[in-house]
Amino acid sequence: MIVDPSKMPDNLKPFWHGDHGTVSIYGQPHQFLILSRRLEPAPRYFVAYDHRLCLLPIISDEVPPEWQPPIIAHEIYERDFLGRRPHRCSRAFEHELSHVPADRLAAYLQFRVISLEQLMNFVTGATSGVAYTDEQRSMIAETLCYARWLKQKLAAPALRATT
Repeated sequence: MIVDPSKMPDNLKPFWHGDHGTVSIYGQPHQFLILSRRLEPAPRYFVAYDHRLCLLPIISDEVPPEWQPPIIAHEIYERDFLGRRPHRCSRAFEHELSHVPADRLAAYLQFRVISLEQLMNFVTGATSGVAYTDEQRSMIAETLCYARWLKQKLAAPALRATT
């Protein structure tokens, strides 16, 4: 599939330099666009999938390339497969983790805690310029707590082994 830049909103075009990627969900390929971090207003490590914003999911070029597909899988799974279900963000996070190799999970969780903290700071900050609902903030906070818990749980056996 070729990305059609004519389907991208004019306000995003200056931030796209032709980079894109693909993630497979249930055997179906899904494309996403990689945009410059200079996009504002946006949190560090931004990701979005909203047809009002763009027809394809978008992610910041500052997200390491190996972590882009799992994060995009989260966005697609949440929006297209879970709809308006309760706890959809944390459930999509579980799906996201299925795209991460087991031997990279600790490093991935460390990155995701940082990126979710950045998002939480953005959505609760008065200067973000973007309106977030209480439900959205609550779902992000729940997913951040879950990611922190998993990171700590994964690190716990290593701590016991060194004592």
